[in-house]
Amino acid sequence: KIGVGREKLLHVAQSVYHDIVPARALGLHTVWVNRRAGKEDSGATPKASGQPGLEVPDLATLASIVESRSRREGKS
Repeated sequence: KIGVGREKLLHVAQSVYHDIVPARALGLHTVWVNRRAGKEDSGATPKASGQPGLEVPDLATLASIVESRSRREGKS
């Protein structure tokens, strides 16, 4: 236990199958770093049916989103 509720946690990962689906099953917010965007196959990872809360192409994009939302909410 880390003393933080699930509603305050954000699980960021690049595998829907190995990371996003299990994290969602635990009730966590999720971000999928989809570095394969636009590519036909799923690489070495099996396809999964789960959906992330947010999908980004890279961590720089996620950082920009977090920074923008923090400024908008006055948390900078």
